[in-house]
Amino acid sequence: MNYYVGDFNANGENDLLFEIYTEIDSKSVVDSEESKTTIKRTLFYPAETKLPEDNIILISDGMNITNWISFDTYRKDLNIEVNYAHPVGINRQPYTLVSKIYSVTNNPLQPATLMKEFDFKNLIMHYQGKGALGFMETEMRDLENGVKSKFKYNLLINSNRNYFLYPAEIKTFVLTQNRDIPLSETFNTVGIKETIESEPKIFIPVTTKSYTKSWDLDGTYKGITYVKQDLWNIDSYGNPKMKEVLNDEFNATILESDWNWETQYWTMYSHNHLDGKWYSQLDTTVVKSRSFECTDWKFNHIVHEHYPNGLLKSSKSIAAYNQFNSPLVKKIKFEYDIYGNMTKETINAPNNSQLSDRITEYEYRQDYGGRLLTKKTIIGSANITTAYEYYRKKGLLKEKMELLNPEEGSYWVKTKYEYDSLGSLTKTKHPDGTYSINETLWSGTAGGEVPTTAVVKLRSYKQTIDAQLWGSTTAYLDKYGNELRSVQQNLQGSYVYIDKVYDIYGRIINVSEPYFEGSPTNLKTIFVYDELGRISTVTKPDGTIMKTTYKGRAVKTKNMTSKFWSEKVVNAIGLVDLVIDTLGSTDASARINYNYDGLGRPVSTVSFYKTTSFEYDAAGNQSKLIDPNAGTSNYTYNAYSELLTQQDARGNIYQMGYDDLGRIETKTLVSGGNDVTSYTYYNTLGDDGFGQLKKMEHSNATSTAYSYDYLGRIISKTETIDGNIFNFAYTYNSSTGMLETYQYPSDYKLKYLYDSRGNQHEVRNAGTNALLWKSNTVNQRGQITNATMGNGAVTEYGWSAYGYPEMNKVSKGTTVLQHFTYNFNPSTGNLSYRRDNKRSIQENFAYDGLLQNRLTYWSATGGGTISMDYHANGNILKKTDVTSASEGYKYEGVKPNAVTKVVSPTTPFVQNNQQQDITYTAFNKVEHILNNDALDYQLYLTYGPDNQRKKSFMNKLTGHPNVPEVLKYYLDNYEYEYRDESTRLLHYLQGPDGLFAIMVKQGTSQTMYYVHKDHLGSITAIS
Repeated sequence: MNYYVGDFNANGENDLLFEIYTEIDSKSVVDSEESKTTIKRTLFYPAETKLPEDNIILISDGMNITNWISFDTYRKDLNIEVNYAHPVGINRQPYTLVSKIYSVTNNPLQPATLMKEFDFKNLIMHYQGKGALGFMETEMRDLENGVKSKFKYNLLINSNRNYFLYPAEIKTFVLTQNRDIPLSETFNTVGIKETIESEPKIFIPVTTKSYTKSWDLDGTYKGITYVKQDLWNIDSYGNPKMKEVLNDEFNATILESDWNWETQYWTMYSHNHLDGKWYSQLDTTVVKSRSFECTDWKFNHIVHEHYPNGLLKSSKSIAAYNQFNSPLVKKIKFEYDIYGNMTKETINAPNNSQLSDRITEYEYRQDYGGRLLTKKTIIGSANITTAYEYYRKKGLLKEKMELLNPEEGSYWVKTKYEYDSLGSLTKTKHPDGTYSINETLWSGTAGGEVPTTAVVKLRSYKQTIDAQLWGSTTAYLDKYGNELRSVQQNLQGSYVYIDKVYDIYGRIINVSEPYFEGSPTNLKTIFVYDELGRISTVTKPDGTIMKTTYKGRAVKTKNMTSKFWSEKVVNAIGLVDLVIDTLGSTDASARINYNYDGLGRPVSTVSFYKTTSFEYDAAGNQSKLIDPNAGTSNYTYNAYSELLTQQDARGNIYQMGYDDLGRIETKTLVSGGNDVTSYTYYNTLGDDGFGQLKKMEHSNATSTAYSYDYLGRIISKTETIDGNIFNFAYTYNSSTGMLETYQYPSDYKLKYLYDSRGNQHEVRNAGTNALLWKSNTVNQRGQITNATMGNGAVTEYGWSAYGYPEMNKVSKGTTVLQHFTYNFNPSTGNLSYRRDNKRSIQENFAYDGLLQNRLTYWSATGGGTISMDYHANGNILKKTDVTSASEGYKYEGVKPNAVTKVVSPTTPFVQNNQQQDITYTAFNKVEHILNNDALDYQLYLTYGPDNQRKKSFMNKLTGHPNVPEVLKYYLDNYEYEYRDESTRLLHYLQGPDGLFAIMVKQGTSQTMYYVHKDHLGSITAIS
């Protein structure tokens, strides 16, 4: 044995090398001329644990978040082959490196959590002045996200002058207890672009090839992305002229010739010199793409102009190649001040002189050094101006001002802002004088409503002018910023909590259902994550487990109780490609396939062998929709992508016109008929409601007009039908800014009352102050549990532990007017039964086994049963009260979901369904219904400028066809009804719980009908 002392591992310190000689049995060496003695070498080197004393090992911030940093000493790895020649070599000197990072808690019983771990191998040095070039290999283990990343670097040397260390290989793995599972691998190739031939001093390193392959946890292949950048496609200034990106879900190597997704990025630059400065300016960008589902190349073409100083002067674009003579071309021009701030933006259509420019101007006052935007004006028929003021020291927004008063030079509408010393917004004063306030405070001592590990509390509320605090919400955060608990007060003033718990990596692992202070709940939503931090299991409060699995590009979610599942598969560029559910697993036609062009726009969807197709114009707007049910619709646009015409399958064509601010002015049916809607706006500076809609008017003598207060709030709405005028009026509380009264055209007026916490809890008659509706109590979810009507009727609502309706009971004194009970399946949300306890009637419901969302069975006490069958596409095949045939509903037309006839109809169905002739408007709403029976009744419907029903006119064909038997006007929450030569005015009264009463006025008499509803809001009783 011999030993030697020397620096054998190149770390700058002496080591010991032992040589041990061992005799070898000659019989074991066959046909060998080697020596019978071999040498075994063993290297011993000192444990280099001595670290510098000035290393930072603990970092704590103001929240006492502490990270502990562990270090190790650098050693050369002798197992890595090194072929570098002088002046490049591997570092031989001791070097301190970060090894581990831990998260440290204040709890002495909880150990520090290892968050990240690092390994660095063989530091490459340049010994003639360039110093450290980087490591040959690095590795990082991210325990927080469960991922390990490994980097291998290559050194590219150009003409023995320049040295570039680049990541030639990057691999990521998911960390598991048993092994590291590959997730992705990236390989890069770098070349040198010498911008001037024969002159190696001017060069640019270029990644010429880069491809990434990826897998899921189970090894399922996800696809490959390949980026190519040829050196000859780099100009002499180092700008790329063309780069190609290829994506594929199935290709395994870059040698494949067919790719599902191909995109080329073409760019052209110009190069200017100004005062000795060099500007490289992007002149043209062309994106050229295609997909295997749409093999035609699709384009986006943008051309830029620049000022001599390099600032962008204009940009024009078209979604086609070099079609800049198209009327759809849009150009944006820019102007700047001496500081480079944009002062004017002009959008115009260079090939359409009829289309006015859209101009926005910007100002930057000198008293802010020309740095901050102080005024923005949208130029047009109404110059809409917004002004801004700032806090000078920090440049934070102080005030935003709108609606200029030209007579005084001031603004009507002002919003003011205040901040704390850290620049966080703390107070906003709204134009109505109310405040939104955000407070950041220390949480205080744990206990009561303060969670154990809370550090900070955030309190948000609205402060009214009379100092009421509305909608106060308090959130308690831990030192990492995670919300541990939210606290609110409900209608009764009780405190309601929602608690959240996180794991050591800050991921939420359970959320409690809302509960009252002092009454903790065991109802929680629990989250479990996989090794990549993706949600794998959600357990709902009722115990239903939702399991999510990931397999390559597919994500599948399954309800483990109902067994219903759905799966989405994305393509190589992340767009949804396929949707499969429980039904689709048994019927391939039930799957939904999505197809895209190269730009990622949908071109078709296929389901149940029916295709819906989409086409686009030269600007990328959807120009055609071919729908199996609706037929073909065509659309045209102007250069600003505003819809100009719309044609449906029936040949109805609407044409739209716009003002110079892009607001719609007219909508005209140009395919025949009298159908014109016009829109006007408040365009005079100083007008209340400046810039807002003033009137909508239709050629059928219906219109709606609006007026506003100085804050832009609507104060009146005027509906006109057949020359009759109906006025609605609104007022607002001067202290709170909330809606206070609502007046009907009959002058009947409602008053809305709010409690001191901002809850709307009462509705009263504004004239008499009589109570009409009141919410008495709510539960922890904010669901109403008790309400009182103006006639003394009290409604009690019961809710399940999971928030589903359980009971609805209406009593007036000792008399029960209505008593419903319900049972919902919390796993599916389906109603299992509902019972009318007053009449002892129970309805039972059942649903299909596959999707759990289609009603298949209904029965009622004493009412028989009805069952339903469905086609896989959702079409009803049979409904036993309609047809006795197993497939009684027929769909024989070109529209796959339109019933064409019912065969073997039941007798009651035939008796109760007489033939009707129905015609439709150009916007596909019912216009006329004629009953082909002995009475010959017909109904005409008229719609307003918003395409909503405004009038119905019913009479008989015989007799006096122009004289109505029933005439109705429909206006917001108000109806005018003429019947039997008398008039009724119906007022629908709404509150936080929806409709609660109908007040009917005939002549001078007023009758109040209080309505009682089921869980869907359908009227079931009147008192």
